[in-house]
Amino acid sequence: MAKLADEKRLIVVNAKEENFQQARFASLDKNIIQPLLNEWKFVEVERVGRTRWIKMTQEGVGAVEFLS
Repeated sequence: MAKLADEKRLIVVNAKEENFQQARFASLDKNIIQPLLNEWKFVEVERVGRTRWIKMTQEGVGAVEFLS
């Protein structure tokens, strides 16, 4: 997801090569995931160990249908 957001220029990553991957995930979280979670309530985040699963809420599904 972070790679796709970077390729589509939805996020900006200004980081050195040695920590680029970590910076890309941080940018995705700050600029996309957190607003969808906290402001819009379009997604839920489930943590399983060190992995985070992002799921759409009913509000998110409704927004996709409205915008399609």
